[in-house]
Amino acid sequence: MKMPVLRFAALVFLSFAALLARGCADKSPDPAKKDDPHAARKHEAAAGTAAKEPARPAASDLKPQETCPVMGGRIDRSLFVDHEGKRIYFCCSACIDEFKASPDKYLRKLAETGQKPEETPK
Repeated sequence: MKMPVLRFAALVFLSFAALLARGCADKSPDPAKKDDPHAARKHEAAAGTAAKEPARPAASDLKPQETCPVMGGRIDRSLFVDHEGKRIYFCCSACIDEFKASPDKYLRKLAETGQKPEETPK
């Protein structure tokens, strides 16, 4: 009765050791690993084949703001912030606080979606 148990234990141990040795032997960087989302881009840059950034619309091609830069919802024209000569509209008051924490981030997001804030009225 002890012999099948010992054989099973030995088989499990050897299987585990083989898997461990296989994992430790793989020292090459894998650009597709998910623990580093930028690994593929770093690998491409090192190889001289870096992917180009997507083209952004020219300033003249931007349309007036229609969506909230924070949540992407439909804007409410009674909710806005004037920032550096531009008026930015939001879908709710919570988005105003989020925008104030990182205005450049959300202004870029508007531009990336092809929208531009209107000038602050004088």
